[in-house]
Amino acid sequence: MAGIYSDHMVMQRDKVLKIRGHASAGMHIVLFFANHTARTITGSDGNWCCIFPAIPAGGPYLFVVKGGRHKLVFKDVYVGEVWLVSGLSLMMMGLTGCNSWEEEQEWWGSQKDESRFIVRYCKKRLPKGWPDRSFPRALCKLMGRFEIPFYDKWKKANPANLGEIPAYAYYFAKMLASELRVPVGVLCTALPGCPMEGYIERELLMEKAPDILSGTSNRFTLDTGARGRRDRNLGNTDHKKQNYFLDPGFAFESQIRSLDAFPVRGAIYGIFWSTKEFLPFFPLLFPLLPDSWYRLWREKFPIYFLQPGRWNNAPLLPFYRDQLRVSLKGSDMCKMLVGYDTHIRTAEGEDYMHPLERKTVGERFARLALYYQYGKKEIVPEGPLYHEAVLRDNFIRIKFEWSEGLHTSDGQTLREFEVSGEDECFIPVNAWIENDTVIISCPESLPLPVYVRHAWKDFTEANLVNGAGLPASTFVERLNN
Repeated sequence: MAGIYSDHMVMQRDKVLKIRGHASAGMHIVLFFANHTARTITGSDGNWCCIFPAIPAGGPYLFVVKGGRHKLVFKDVYVGEVWLVSGLSLMMMGLTGCNSWEEEQEWWGSQKDESRFIVRYCKKRLPKGWPDRSFPRALCKLMGRFEIPFYDKWKKANPANLGEIPAYAYYFAKMLASELRVPVGVLCTALPGCPMEGYIERELLMEKAPDILSGTSNRFTLDTGARGRRDRNLGNTDHKKQNYFLDPGFAFESQIRSLDAFPVRGAIYGIFWSTKEFLPFFPLLFPLLPDSWYRLWREKFPIYFLQPGRWNNAPLLPFYRDQLRVSLKGSDMCKMLVGYDTHIRTAEGEDYMHPLERKTVGERFARLALYYQYGKKEIVPEGPLYHEAVLRDNFIRIKFEWSEGLHTSDGQTLREFEVSGEDECFIPVNAWIENDTVIISCPESLPLPVYVRHAWKDFTEANLVNGAGLPASTFVERLNN
């Protein structure tokens, strides 16, 4: 069975469970779990799949798999909610480095009984000092087989391992467990620096974007910095077609397919690369990521995407933030989380790509899940989301979804609203809030406004929020006349 199966794991509740494995052809396989028994016979290729009916939350259970004289026994198994956590390094950032670390330690110290949410997380085992050193040949061989040896087994969150748990995943799981009163498991499959196309199935890339897969238009041909890193890391290899852990399709093979469609409720993902060369490929590639995962699991499930945040000297960030917003318009399954306000500018020069404020984003992920997946309609899941902008008598009225209680986060006047004509030369404008809409007074110097935009800066300090304190997304839209 896939390495994801271990003691202390969480199985998805209230959903038909398809459990897969591999054995000798024609072998009788019997599974025992949560007072249920499932049987099957392996096919000619040795693959097998057993199906359990939907099981309610509970545990701990034994999970036993028998085939011939062989037996696997998994102990302390719970049934609850299971979510996949994926993306780049900020999805791996542990609790130790965040600004709520001491608060969380105190919380655990006050608990008489350990919480039941269970976390599986991965540790980087790449050579010390990467990306400036060559990988050893042993690691190159593993990458040649789409393998990276850094998975741990399932672990329960407890004071001993608390600091190692990916922070966004931890706060997401903690809030879900508190609201739903069931065990929650999270599987972290993030890779440091991994581009979006790394998590897309190679077969789908070959079909829809062959240039990306062949290397004529991928990250390592378009971005000289990425190409140099790849060359340094692979300095010890003697294989002309050596795989690299950030290659297109690699993370899908090593991190996603290796789960063997382990039953999950959904996924959270963050964030996206922001090089100028790759921006034109975003609309083509982005839909392929959920499509790849749905093809593997043979079902659709929610995926919540963290919008790129804010940092200095990254002029393309507004474009990527808006591209994600536009790409998710009308999607029932995939939603966007806005979190740029958690990237705080400090005198010490904080690492914007790995912010210290991690609790807020984790809980915003949970808000999305609680509202859209678990029917908690009393929760506001998102910040103000652009709906339409109408020009009337030199005033623009902008309407938003999730607009109840619109106000500014700092009590000051609205910032970072701009308008332009057909030439798209934007100028700042005065804006204010009226009846949960934003009103803009167009300047006399612009007789015919055509476009309006908001938060269009790399380090945006936009301050429009709704009654739940959730920020409005970056956007640029054409006016309705």
